[in-house]
Formats: sequence, structure tokens, C-alpha cells
Amino acid sequence: MMGELIVRNLFHRPVRTFIGILAIAVEVSLVVLVVGLVTGLLAETAKRIEGVGADIVVQPPAASILLGFSGAPMPIKIADKLKELKYVQDVAPTLLQSNSAGGVEVIYGIDPESFRAVSGGFVFLAGHDFEGPNDILVDDWAARAKERAQRR
Repeated sequence: MMGELIVRNLFHRPVRTFIGILAIAVEVSLVVLVVGLVTGLLAETAKRIEGVGADIVVQPPAASILLGFSGAPMPIKIADKLKELKYVQDVAPTLLQSNSAGGVEVIYGIDPESFRAVSGGFVFLAGHDFEGPNDILVDDWAARAKERAQRR
């Protein structure tokens, strides 16, 4: 009896039923989309941090959990304070900047010498080490992604 009333009400006002179904579908789709994007960004950030070889990353209190979207740099003098700690072997200050031109990517600004001390150095698949102030390094993952995008 109750089920029959529900079905009748749904068919009695078809536009309202359609709008309700559409609203729920959009909400569920947006939740799935946001969860997927955040999960992907967190996995990407974790993969990059793991590839560096660092055991811990220190961020300012106002920083975002998604490293590239932080916008809250810390003074470089903090590196000297961290080096003074008992179990800290090396510190590599890094500035992260996000770039959304043509896709979302994170650009890492590093001090090459301190970065080598933490990471164990770079492995070059092609190209060479830094030679001038405007040189850049691109990791293999980002290079493959750019190649795939250019082929399309």
C-alpha cells in the first residue's frame, strides 16, 4: 500500500521527480570527482616526497596538505635551526609553486647541493646537471606525461 503511494506520487509530478533525480546524480558525481582529484594529488605528492629520500617534510602552520598549493613559504633560516636538532642529518630547503597552465603541475625550487645531500643525487636519463642559474631538471614521470600530451 505504502509503496503504491510512493510510485503514484513519483509519476504524478514527473518534472519534480526528474529534477530530484538529476540533483542527486550531480551531487554524487561531484563528490566522486573531488575525492578522486584529492586522492590523486595526495598520491602524487607522496610519490614525489618518497622519491626525494627525505624522512620528514616541515611546513608552516598555514600550509596546505597539498604541497604545491601552499602559498605559505617559510624563512630559509629555519633550515639552519633544523640542522641543529640531534637526529637531523641533512636539510634541503625547497620552494614549491603550482602551475595550472595546460594542466596541474608542481614546480620545485631547490638548492642543488643540499638537495643532493638528502636525496643521494640525481640520476640522469638524458641531459646534464645544472650549469647555469636558469637551468631546470625534469623528472622522468613529468617528461613522459608531457610527451604523451604533445602526441595528442
